[in-house]
Amino acid sequence: MKARIIHKKSMYQIYVEERKNEHIKGLLDSGDITTQSMLASHEANENTLAVVKTVLEKKGWTYEARTRQMTGLGKDEDLVISVGGDGTFLWAQRWANAGVPVFGVNSDPGRSVGYLCVADMFNFEERLTQYLTNDSEKPIGWPTKRLTSRLAFTLNGVLGSNYVLNDILFCHTHPASTSSYFLNGEAQKSSGIWICTPVGSSAAMKSAGGQLQMWHDRNLQYRVREPYKPSGKYEFAKGFIAPGEKLTIISKMRESLICWDGSTDSIPVKMGDKIEVYHSPEMLTWVK
Repeated sequence: MKARIIHKKSMYQIYVEERKNEHIKGLLDSGDITTQSMLASHEANENTLAVVKTVLEKKGWTYEARTRQMTGLGKDEDLVISVGGDGTFLWAQRWANAGVPVFGVNSDPGRSVGYLCVADMFNFEERLTQYLTNDSEKPIGWPTKRLTSRLAFTLNGVLGSNYVLNDILFCHTHPASTSSYFLNGEAQKSSGIWICTPVGSSAAMKSAGGQLQMWHDRNLQYRVREPYKPSGKYEFAKGFIAPGEKLTIISKMRESLICWDGSTDSIPVKMGDKIEVYHSPEMLTWVK
């Protein structure tokens, strides 16, 4: 059996060990409240990564370990294992070949959100053993493979991404500016638009007042953030996108952007540019 491990770099590793940032080091040395957990988080991440490698070696697996900065499509792996939080899982899942399951390990449960993760360093071996058990022999609650929806989008007909698992945000490049656009042909002004998968409905969408969906729901969801209309309501202020349907956005802004699955990936959008959002044809195989 072969695994690919995709793991995060801690803030301590990036800013202190690698970049040797004097400002961050000074905050650490002074015991500043903003950095009090930084070293502990780093150690938890390193320890979890070591446990994952040790368990795989114990089981006779081969593996390749890569950081988020080194990812690319894998070769013949049986399992992709993310070590970090939900952000690392979101990054890892896009580099899994079609049909390859993604298994999330939360490296710092006390300080990291791990909704997408199925294990941590303390139960990784147990959860992996449970996952490898024949499905017909598994009791309810043991990890197994599930298919869940992802979304895709195009910008002026060019594919932006086929592997959005969490959500998309379309808005003005400056957070204090009003977003102006057409949504499904309706002229709107707001703080932007959230579009999410069922998995992503528990994050920003829920915080914005959206509806929490079950992971196996096949509808995408959208919601206009802080809509501005002097009178009445917008027809397309919120709703769902069924399989086979598309959501169409045309920007009226000189400077706007579309970003997805966090802050790492974004594309600038100009006035007149057209975005289409729809169901990805490639669902994620998620160990849940």
